[in-house]
Amino acid sequence: MIHLLRELSQEAHELAGDCAVPRLHAPTALDFLPYVAHSRPCIVTGVASQWAASELWTDEYLCNTLGSSQVRVNVTPDGRADAVTNVLGRDVFVEPEESRMTFPEFLRLLQTSTDVAYVSAQNGNLHSDFASVADDVPQALEFATHCFGTEPDAVNIWIGDSRSVTTFHSDNYENVYAVIRGSKTLTLLPPWDVHRLRRADVPVGRYIKDTNTGWRVALHGDVRIRWATAEPKDLGDGPPPLTVTLHAGDVLYLPALWAHHVCQTDGTIAVNWWHDMRYGSSYAMHRFLQRLSDEMVK
Repeated sequence: MIHLLRELSQEAHELAGDCAVPRLHAPTALDFLPYVAHSRPCIVTGVASQWAASELWTDEYLCNTLGSSQVRVNVTPDGRADAVTNVLGRDVFVEPEESRMTFPEFLRLLQTSTDVAYVSAQNGNLHSDFASVADDVPQALEFATHCFGTEPDAVNIWIGDSRSVTTFHSDNYENVYAVIRGSKTLTLLPPWDVHRLRRADVPVGRYIKDTNTGWRVALHGDVRIRWATAEPKDLGDGPPPLTVTLHAGDVLYLPALWAHHVCQTDGTIAVNWWHDMRYGSSYAMHRFLQRLSDEMVK
């Protein structure tokens, strides 16, 4: 059965002609529409560089503007939040410990601790925790909103250093992802390559740091999840994944259901807009390929 999935991957790759992620400069909605219609990633330039955030968002500005307000920060011992990790001899999907602290406290933690802190709440935190700087970027990107037909469901801010790594996963959202400072490198796999992710059925836990004993993982009862265990270097047979490095001012359109793995440089800040995807036959096909792949690795 795996040979059929490999043949599908190769044929789809050849039909799509994927070799690099194209770049669009300051597109109109009409320019952007073909990428949305065909679920193809692209990089948008000439947009984010015009936002106030591109000039204002220094550490000093953010500390002074955010002041003593509390922001949610995810903390782990190794920078791998929401990842399958070996815990006492077995694989567990481990969520980060969520802490609240001021932005200056967050920066001090980044600079002085072996623990890895990452602003990555994924719940519309730009307009809650970071409301005082939210107007430094647009509420929505007009060219994207016209094509998706919806306003953003959530707008998130991401701040961290090179120790934070996001493992392969896919989202049921159309994602428009802008790097404001630093750079991010993403490894992308299309929806038909889900079999290459080696998804495992594992228990779910959360990191907890005890004052006296340090880090431990608390399991969430009998809760289990299927999550990718593959890394970019060991995806197995198949066409090479798309790899893209986003620098300050770059905006990536990441279509719904595309798997992505993310690394970043120190001091990186990004903002993303999540738009609800349109559920249809492509979603049904992706779910079928997931189930088929999962059956093959049991």
